[in-house]
Formats: sequence, structure tokens, C-alpha cells
Amino acid sequence: MKHNLLLFSGLFILVVLFSISFISFINLCSAQSSSKIKVGVYYYAWYSGDWSKDHPNCPDTPLLGGYNSSSPQLIANHTKWLNELGVDFIVISWWGIDSPSDKNTKPWFTRAETTPQIALMIEPYDESDDTYNFTAMYDYIYTNYASKSSYFKLYGRPLLCFYNGINLTKNGYVPPDNRFEQRIVGHSDYVQWIYCSFGKFGEYCGITQQKVCMDGEISVIPRLNFDGYSFDKTYALGLYQYEWGNVLNYANSGEVNIVMISTWNEYAERSMIEPTIDTTSAYAYDSYYLFKLTKSYITTLKSPIMTINPAIIAEIGVLTIALVTIAIVLVAAKKR
Repeated sequence: MKHNLLLFSGLFILVVLFSISFISFINLCSAQSSSKIKVGVYYYAWYSGDWSKDHPNCPDTPLLGGYNSSSPQLIANHTKWLNELGVDFIVISWWGIDSPSDKNTKPWFTRAETTPQIALMIEPYDESDDTYNFTAMYDYIYTNYASKSSYFKLYGRPLLCFYNGINLTKNGYVPPDNRFEQRIVGHSDYVQWIYCSFGKFGEYCGITQQKVCMDGEISVIPRLNFDGYSFDKTYALGLYQYEWGNVLNYANSGEVNIVMISTWNEYAERSMIEPTIDTTSAYAYDSYYLFKLTKSYITTLKSPIMTINPAIIAEIGVLTIALVTIAIVLVAAKKR
């Protein structure tokens, strides 16, 4: 009877310890069913439908043809592609009240779809003096865009970006407005989000490689043609793969919250990932080459990841020793 009681007590302790071990494992392991990292892409809504006028020197053509940025069908096609990629939000280049880009941006907020969400980036559209009317811009953007449900929010407030300019973001300053979460983007040494880390852009920022910026933001760019500088125009050097490899490494160490892709459709600088008829690409036979490559990286980035807290290693060791000890005691007791 005494041995049976001892055996029962030992089994009970084993069950309790196993339960504690299992619960600890669940608590100490971080299983992400979906990544919290947001993926954004810079988007340009300045196209009129006359490709020879919009980009007379660009050798590439969108797969959809020389489109008009305000076309509902164009927006529907781009929305479909962006959702297929897994993009969470786009940052539309905005060039002032009643500008063509302003008029072309408004149809984005009439879509039935709520994804991808949208933020605006104010460009330095008039650098002739320092007379930007920030109050008027803020009020206009908030009323017409930022108050909409499809507008992207950072820390609970509408994100409003500014591309660095001599007067727009003079010495790294823009007048604050508490309705917005404001970020300066670009290539000056004071920017908060770096637009591109390579070539002349990188030189302007004073950097030679990718870095994680404010908010855990990091950027990627597939190719660059800017100010007489060209990098990886055929994609043969694998710049894009190299950058995404860095992103995934930073993400695995918990440093990344936002990945910005430069760009969806900036054809003048040839940094577009939109399906394109590309004249210099080593993969010119596949208009979806960059699109598919981007999709594979975003899928990897957002795949469920199981990370184990180092504390669990020590706890498992202690529990294992305890369980083995109890088992030995029970065997000895049964023999007696």
C-alpha cells in the first residue's frame, strides 16, 4: 500500500512537472502566425497616359502600357498586384494642392478595397523660395485624405512623409502638426527614412550600406539611374537580392518593423518593380521578374516564425534532471 501511494505521488508529480514544462514552452516560445512587419512601397501618380511625354528618355514601358494614373481600371489593376505581393501600404508622391498628382491620388480613396492602405509624401515641388504654406497643406491633406479609413497610420496617427528639399525640409525641420506622424524621407544626412542606400543617394546620406532607420524602417531598391549614376541596370549584380538578404537578417534579429520598397513605378530612375517591358534586364523575357522576386521575399518575411527564448533551454535542463531523479526514485521504491 505504501509503495502504491509512493508510486501514485510520483506519477502525480511527473504530470504536474510535465504540465508546467509544456505551459512554459508555450509561454517562452514566440510563435508568430503572421509577421507584424509592414511592407510599404513608394508610388508615383504623375502619369498622364502619354508615355512619350511622361518619360521621353525612359527605355522601359509598363506591361499595362503608358497609362493614366487616374484611370479607375489602372488603379484596380495596381491594387490587385499590390495585394498579391502582400504590400500593406503605398506612399504616394504628392506635389501640392490641385496638382496633377493631387487629382490622380483622389481616386485611390474611392476604391472598395481597404488594402493596400495609403499615405502621402509631400515633394519639394517649389524650391524657388521658402514660402510653403504648411498650414494650408496640412489642413487640405487631413480633410481630403488622412481622415479616411484607408489612410495608413503609424503609432495611431496618419503618416505624412516629406521628401527632403532645400526649403521644404530646411535643415531637417518641418513645422509639426499633432494630427500627423511626420517623417522626412530621402538622401540628406538628416533624413529619418533613407530612400536609397547606394550610389549617389548613399553618398548624400553619408553611408555605404543599408541601415535600419527610425521606427525600425529599412529600404530596398532593385536598380537605380539617378543624376548620371547607374547601378545594376541589368540586375546581373544581384543588388536587390543582397538588400533583401540584409532585411531578412535584420528581421530575424527583431530590428525591423517597416520595409520600404523604392519603388513601384518610378520609371525615370528605373527603380520600378511593377511588371515592365524592360530593355536592359538580363531577364527581359520575363516582365514579372522583379514582381515575382519581390513576392517571394515578402512571403518569406511574413512567414510564421518560431523563436525560442534562451531561458527555456535552462528550464528544460532543470526539468529533465528533476524528471530523471523522480523516475530513479520510483524504480528504486518499486524494487523494495
